[in-house]
Amino acid sequence: MDESPVVLSNHLILHFLDTSVLSGKDRDTILDNEMLRWLWYLSATGSDREDPRMREIIDEIIAREPELEKVARRYEEILSDPILLERIEAREKARRDRVAETKLAQEQGHADGFRQGIEKGEEKAKLEIAQRMIDEQYTAPEIVRFTGLTNGRVAELQAEGRPGPAVSGPEGAG
Repeated sequence: MDESPVVLSNHLILHFLDTSVLSGKDRDTILDNEMLRWLWYLSATGSDREDPRMREIIDEIIAREPELEKVARRYEEILSDPILLERIEAREKARRDRVAETKLAQEQGHADGFRQGIEKGEEKAKLEIAQRMIDEQYTAPEIVRFTGLTNGRVAELQAEGRPGPAVSGPEGAG
């Protein structure tokens, strides 16, 4: 099986980081490893950042990582800019709305497909019953009454004169 990556864009690379590697790691192990420092910083949520113990670790990580210091400074700029925060929230809301609309459209599509399948099945059953009734010499008004087909459709079936499935009549009939 071909396991080559799917290219979504030539302009963006997505990396998925498994932050579960942080569980069970002590503070010194995290602080001594560059990758773990970045993982820990990126996985710290807003509420984590307000905890004094967590803030201390964040500050120490930033002190050891010059690039993270730039990231942290930009993050603080973003948090202190209400207009930018509003734009970010509007963008995130638009993304969530698109996801919800897509999900709703998929659900509607499934429901429509299911309904169409039921309708086709019901129509097929009516036609099969009508054909059996024609084979058993029922009159057109009886066929219309029992199947719900139109007079025109029953007349078409009778005109086709195609043999229906071999169905024996009621016991003792004929």
